[in-house]
Amino acid sequence: MLAFSDDLRLFEANSDGLLITDAESGLILELNSAAATMFGYARAELMGLHHTALMHPEGRSLFSEYLQVAHTGAVFEICERHLRRDGSLFYGELRGRAFDSQGRRCLLSTIRDVSQRVAGERRLQQQVEARIREQATLLDLSQTLASSLDFRPDVILDQLRVLIEYTQAALFSLEKLTLTALAARGSARLEESMPLHISLPGPQMLARLLKRHLATHLHDEETTDSAEASFWSLLKAQAGILLEEMQVWLWVPLTVRGRVMGGVLIARRQT
Repeated sequence: MLAFSDDLRLFEANSDGLLITDAESGLILELNSAAATMFGYARAELMGLHHTALMHPEGRSLFSEYLQVAHTGAVFEICERHLRRDGSLFYGELRGRAFDSQGRRCLLSTIRDVSQRVAGERRLQQQVEARIREQATLLDLSQTLASSLDFRPDVILDQLRVLIEYTQAALFSLEKLTLTALAARGSARLEESMPLHISLPGPQMLARLLKRHLATHLHDEETTDSAEASFWSLLKAQAGILLEEMQVWLWVPLTVRGRVMGGVLIARRQT
């Protein structure tokens, strides 16, 4: 590693924040402009500041772990909340290691702002969790309502909307290889078009559609799943009104004691 008196252009050329910290005292000895900008300080204000002042209070104990790992010669890596001068937080990906310069043990830390990536990952995780909850709710509901003595398709769709927001939905009964929409909720044109009929080409399509009684997500005709693509094509050809202006669909089988009685197709606009 270069001594502090050497040309610091290597620091300035790096778009990530770079900090050199005294390993014994924890004080910042050098930094680049990217680090000053990232944390909202003037360069002079950061010089001599303790490294943990840039960390969220709940994560400051990690600095001791950083020291321990660095002293072994290993690279320390962590993604943790960091603190700007104005008190705002951002997620920073820190990668650091120890080095010796002029008889002093130091830490070289590279910090990259990954707040957007973390936010995106969290949104994706929330969507996955919401989809899991949605499928569990739908499957439980399908079995409960389909086994009810008062099997009223319109009431089922109204109750379903209380639990899961949708733009359009239709409840189908199954008779041999024909799905018949008994009720629908959505546009006036859709509701007036009841009943809709979808003729399945054969038992293989029926088996693939039911997928062991699991809910099936349908996104568009470009899906890579052959069963989903086939069902999407059937819907488009025989019940296209259900798909108009919709971008996300979910098919949920209605089962009673393991026997499929029909299904619910839910459609909504992508937000």
